[in-house]
Amino acid sequence: PNSNYGLAVAAIGLKEVIYNMRIDNGWIGAPSTPMTMAGNQFNLAGQAMSYSDGRHAFISALGNDTRNVIGDPLLFFGTAGSDIGTLLFNWEQNFGNYPIETLYVLVLPVHSSFSRVLTTEFGGISEFIDVTGQLVLYSVPIPEPGTFTLLGIAGLALLVRNAIGNCRAVGLKLARSQRPQPMRGGA
Repeated sequence: PNSNYGLAVAAIGLKEVIYNMRIDNGWIGAPSTPMTMAGNQFNLAGQAMSYSDGRHAFISALGNDTRNVIGDPLLFFGTAGSDIGTLLFNWEQNFGNYPIETLYVLVLPVHSSFSRVLTTEFGGISEFIDVTGQLVLYSVPIPEPGTFTLLGIAGLALLVRNAIGNCRAVGLKLARSQRPQPMRGGA
């Protein structure tokens, strides 16, 4: 889902907010490309993430600015250290605090550092962006639509089977009650 991010530096009257933000893999200057796996690890160097939605509001003593951030880079993997991603398989075990039904855990370390020019006015203002940490993504199995279709057909078949069985039972009961009764008494 979209989210918001912001920072403030009260000493210089600076406020910056990126709101309605959504990120995606790749950037126009560094498109997302396949990475070679070495065991369960891969090198993220050369990969990037960018904004696919959002707006940037910048307020400072020097001026205010608001603009669209779609397509702007968010981070560049491996520009401030080694970023070796790891894919973990969870077969009936639990990695940390992840749900037991988790099938895969993808750990992406982030060491990114870059700068960009915000404005050339007032002699130029640059923004330096340093991102360090890790992204941890995990999958939770969700049945595909075909499974729901098969479950629906199976449920319908059980209903029809029970309905036919109930009709047969009622039919047998009716047939028994409508059989000719032997005559009593002498003739």
